[in-house]
Amino acid sequence: DEPAPASSQYSLKDTKHFALIIANWQYNDPDWQDLNNPLNDAMAFKTELETYYGFEVRLCTNLTKEAMEGEIIALHKRPLGPNSQVLFYFAGHGGYQQLGTNSGTGYLVTVDGKSQRIDSTMSSYYSYDVLKARLLTLPSQHVLSMIDACYSGSADPSVFNKNDSGTKDDIAPSGTEVKRGTVTAQMNECMLKRSRYFICSGKLE
Repeated sequence: DEPAPASSQYSLKDTKHFALIIANWQYNDPDWQDLNNPLNDAMAFKTELETYYGFEVRLCTNLTKEAMEGEIIALHKRPLGPNSQVLFYFAGHGGYQQLGTNSGTGYLVTVDGKSQRIDSTMSSYYSYDVLKARLLTLPSQHVLSMIDACYSGSADPSVFNKNDSGTKDDIAPSGTEVKRGTVTAQMNECMLKRSRYFICSGKLE
């Protein structure tokens, strides 16, 4: 395949790569058990992004709901530019509220999140609806959110459709020859399109 014209090729020149990593593992309410893995996972991920992918990384630990909202709002004030790539990563507890047979709302639990026995409306948690509203409106070309928490799949409404196994990309049959330049052209085409993706550690568990 012929390479795409220079004007239609995505360039990493002057592109900002920024990651906000939040690791919550020490919770104020005894009903939320402290966690062992979030800090180690977050630090390892930070090192990986900085060493191999050129990301500027902000690592925050044990945030309250107010502090977490502040960090996410601050993303909008950073001089990222339209070609920038933003990665949001959260590791900690998650919550979920069933609203109907095929509907519900998921939450990230910050360190000041109260027991569900006390906070039946989950007002002390950070909802996925708010998170998505904040991240989807970033001016960046690409935004990737990675959530390592229980009930993280509730960020995607399709999870409530028990007959929906998820979106599947078209896959070429085994043995299909890939022409020289095809992969590069496809990657360039993808990079030119704005993208917003969530990667979650589970569904409703």
